[in-house]
Amino acid sequence: MLRIVALLLFLAPLGCSVAPAGDDAAEATTDGGTWTLSVDPVQVALGWNDLAITIRDADDAIVQGLEVDADLQMPSMGHGSSEPVTTTEQGDGVYVVRGYFQMSGAWLLEGTVTDAASSEAFAVDVEAVE
Repeated sequence: MLRIVALLLFLAPLGCSVAPAGDDAAEATTDGGTWTLSVDPVQVALGWNDLAITIRDADDAIVQGLEVDADLQMPSMGHGSSEPVTTTEQGDGVYVVRGYFQMSGAWLLEGTVTDAASSEAFAVDVEAVE
C-alpha cells in the first residue's frame, strides 16, 4: 500500500491516476484522461520481461491501432534500462512492452499513447525482484 501511495504522490504532478488492479496488475489513466491502461504484471523477475498493457477508452471499450511508446526508468538510481524497450501491438487492445530489468527495486514504466487526435503520457510503478 505504501508503494501505491508513494507512486500516487509521484504521479500527481503528471495528472495520471493509478489504482491497484489485482495481485500483480495495476491500472493507470493517461494524463489527459482519454485512456485507461491495465498493466500486468507489475512485479517481475530480473532480466527480460513482457508487460501486457490493455488499453480501454472512456466507454470501457478496448482500443486498437494506437501508437504506444514506452521506457523503463529506475528513479532511485537515476538511470533507465541497459537495453532498448520495445512495444508491439498484439491485438484486442493489448500492447506488449518488452524490457530488461538489470537491478531489483522500484522501476517506472512510462510512455505515451497516441492516436490521430492526441498524445497522452502514462506512468506505472513496476517492482523487479530477485
